[in-house]
Amino acid sequence: MAKQEKSAAELYREERKARIAKSAKKNAKKSISADSSAKLAKVISVILVLALLGGIAGMGVNLSGVVDRSRTAMYVGDVKVSQPEYSYYYNNMYQQCAQYAQYAAYGYSMYDIGFDTSSTPDTQEYSGYFGDIEGFPEDKTPMWTDYFDYAAKQRLQYTKACVKEAEKLGLTLSEEDYASIDSTIEEMEASAKKNNYSLSSYLRASVDKGMSVGIFKKILEENQLAQLVEKTKTDELSKGYTAKQVAAEYDKNTINYATVTFRSYVINAETVEDKEAGTSAATKETMAAAKKVADKLAADSKDEASFKAAVSEIEKANKNKDYKKFLTDDSLTLQSDVNNETLSQSVSDEGLTKWLFSAKTAKNSTYVLENAETGYTVYLMVDPSHKAPDADTYDVRHILIEFPKEEEETTGTEETAEEATEESEETTAEGETTAEAADAAETTTEKTTEKETTAAPEIKVETLDVSKYSDVTIDLAVNGDTATDKETYKKAQDILKEYLDGDRTAASFAKLATEYTADSNGADGGLYTDVEKGKMVSEFEDWCLKDGRKEGDVGIVETTYGYHIMYFVKRGVKTWDKDVRNALASTEVAEYSENLAKGDNVKISQENDKALAASEEFLVKLVKNNINNSQQSLAG
Repeated sequence: MAKQEKSAAELYREERKARIAKSAKKNAKKSISADSSAKLAKVISVILVLALLGGIAGMGVNLSGVVDRSRTAMYVGDVKVSQPEYSYYYNNMYQQCAQYAQYAAYGYSMYDIGFDTSSTPDTQEYSGYFGDIEGFPEDKTPMWTDYFDYAAKQRLQYTKACVKEAEKLGLTLSEEDYASIDSTIEEMEASAKKNNYSLSSYLRASVDKGMSVGIFKKILEENQLAQLVEKTKTDELSKGYTAKQVAAEYDKNTINYATVTFRSYVINAETVEDKEAGTSAATKETMAAAKKVADKLAADSKDEASFKAAVSEIEKANKNKDYKKFLTDDSLTLQSDVNNETLSQSVSDEGLTKWLFSAKTAKNSTYVLENAETGYTVYLMVDPSHKAPDADTYDVRHILIEFPKEEEETTGTEETAEEATEESEETTAEGETTAEAADAAETTTEKTTEKETTAAPEIKVETLDVSKYSDVTIDLAVNGDTATDKETYKKAQDILKEYLDGDRTAASFAKLATEYTADSNGADGGLYTDVEKGKMVSEFEDWCLKDGRKEGDVGIVETTYGYHIMYFVKRGVKTWDKDVRNALASTEVAEYSENLAKGDNVKISQENDKALAASEEFLVKLVKNNINNSQQSLAG
């Protein structure tokens, strides 16, 4: 029997499957929707939605939204999902992909998902980066909007499943959880106000015409519950592994947990100027010369002492007057207890990684790494792959009040003097003598100088009377007399007093952090967790690690960034054992989360095509407007 030829549709399906499989294998990434929910550190949302602010202007959106708010988009199990709620998740899938694309544009190739923010998602074929879209017709080409729909539904299923699971387990949000949500809403409200929007009108203009503050708050609460379910399961699992299981995981994936101590030294190749191109770069000859130096350093390095001596000689040959420092200052070449995650932030080379973390790499062995077109780095192994030492950690909240920005050197008084000189010159042209003009200019300059040298009255700040708050430890590392910037310090002290005069809870401090801090973690209530020694500036760290420091202690610290209003949460310890347990748990939690999302009680039904189409249309219009505004801005 003759072999039947395949139809065009069959050929297309095969080609498409092969392409997606190839892409998925190449990237080996999990979906950023339901599959990765166990790894999401924060509630999806929140500030990301603000990225589309520029797209609102000029849209002429009808913001009534009454119909949209009441329109049902689908059912997840027995739970009705409104159009604005679906729009929220759909919008966030776009936002996350857009953020990945932005990272890729900055040169982080691991985030290159094949998404282009300069065109609307409905015109772009889905790259297949996150895997196939289950149930999508095989004879059709999926667009990114199809992926957003698929991923939004997955996330909805997972969130609703977690809400049901929380009820089953008797889990409820804490007072601090609710305070954090309130702080998030207040922060968004402040951002919207700066752009002349109320929060409700902003949400309707940027997410869905039917979105309300109440619906938005409910979404945040449900996402917070999902995180609580994940954390509870992680804690439960991590405690249950035996020492044998932990050891087996460590041996199997040593590179994920081990640390190494090594010395390294960079040898830069000499650059040669290309006058025509107006650039300078290393050449084949200068790279060869640098390689010769690197190879000699590696050969001369029999131990740490000889490595440092050889490096010092290279610095001497390079006419560095401080070459002897390389003999005594370990900070110049030594890196202690480095893990693979930390290493990858500065250098990514498969060969180097294998060498550093291999059980076969001996002490005092060397490795020469080529730095693409710039030179070489020589590594000396000091302490081969070993279990990470226990590290004291701490959790702390803080509110950063920054020093005022420095003004430009050119001042208004200098401009006045210059203008006076120009005016006198103009008068001279009309008949005034040069001497008279010069006298006029000189007189004006003298007056200006006199103004400039008049010292501003010194601001005096009374140091907070801590005796009024005897039931709480207040440790002021800086006071009104020692503060560098009195006015900024007064702001910090006023905020601390506002906290002390309130209910003095972690939640109330978090709320103040959201309102006042200049740091990037305001949405987290100013919280830093599992901070290891050496990660923060010394003044900040010294306050946190001071003997006797306990939960609830507050104070003010001055650093080069400004004034930090401190709230100490707790001490902890990071161990390799804990890292392994959390890693083992994360795998099981991911499976647990996936099973929750696939339960019969969260199946999607009764989808309203009109509501889903309206959500897509709204986002596409918003993105299109944002693109147009960006193009006009560039053109202008």
